[in-house]
Amino acid sequence: MGSAPFFRLQRVSGQRFENQVVHLDGIRYEDCQFINCHLVYRGGPGEMYSCLIAPDTVWQFDGPAAITLQALQGYGWRFEFGTGPNPEPIRFPSDAL
Repeated sequence: MGSAPFFRLQRVSGQRFENQVVHLDGIRYEDCQFINCHLVYRGGPGEMYSCLIAPDTVWQFDGPAAITLQALQGYGWRFEFGTGPNPEPIRFPSDAL
């Protein structure tokens, strides 16, 4: 007998977000578009399925998510942003992203 999921995500489907701050934790985005948005992720459960994320999107990692990225960077992982042959390294803490 299976058990119900401990944490159920709010579902957002088929939405177009433009010029907005969008929080990712606690939400499952399906078939959504993010145009010139500021996406904020703090490390909680969340999903994106079949979404368009435009190149002008700004990502912000706060709290546990920023700490995780910083720890991975300490183990030699490289995190970069930008397009083209010369992406720039991401600085931590990442709230400036």
